[in-house]
Amino acid sequence: MKKSIFFLFSTLLLICFIMTMRFFMNETAINNYYNGKYDNNIYNFLIIFNFPQPYVAHYNKGNNLYYSYDYEGAIKEYDAALKHAPANVDKRCQIYNNIAQAMIKQLDPNDEFYISELEYIQKILEREGCASQTETPKNGNSQDIWQEIEDEKKKKEESKLVPDDEGEPFNPDEYDGLEDDLDKQQEETSKEKEKGQQGKYNPYNPKW
Repeated sequence: MKKSIFFLFSTLLLICFIMTMRFFMNETAINNYYNGKYDNNIYNFLIIFNFPQPYVAHYNKGNNLYYSYDYEGAIKEYDAALKHAPANVDKRCQIYNNIAQAMIKQLDPNDEFYISELEYIQKILEREGCASQTETPKNGNSQDIWQEIEDEKKKKEESKLVPDDEGEPFNPDEYDGLEDDLDKQQEETSKEKEKGQQGKYNPYNPKW
């Protein structure tokens, strides 16, 4: 009987210790986040001990990585958060939103697959009805991001239709005296170099 009571007391004490540590670690992590300090070691601890809500630690660590410019790492943490996230639509849509934002940060507008990648991100936002092209979206933020991507796609498509500016036709009369001007500029530059050699600041020599 005494062993059972001791075991029960020890278990309760351990749970209280873990809950207390989790509370203070969460508070520290949040304060660091708002102060621009992104310490992932705290979240590694919380991922282990935040067993009632494991998705929260992954989600917050993803935010940490995002603001540390590690977008690929952030996406992995957001994916992990999705696996543990509850069936709450708003919470899941927020994770999809963050995945979309991290993916957008990695895009190159000059890439030949740029529009295709934007369309793929839109598909992510459409998961679980968070955003939609034809129906009422379940999350306003998801729909806003979806629409911004749509506007970017249209802008990119329109830029392809605009012909390159070939400029005005060559007019030789406009270049009369150009050689004289160049000679004059070269002479002034030589004088500045000579001044520099006399001990004054010389912008043409980065060693000075």
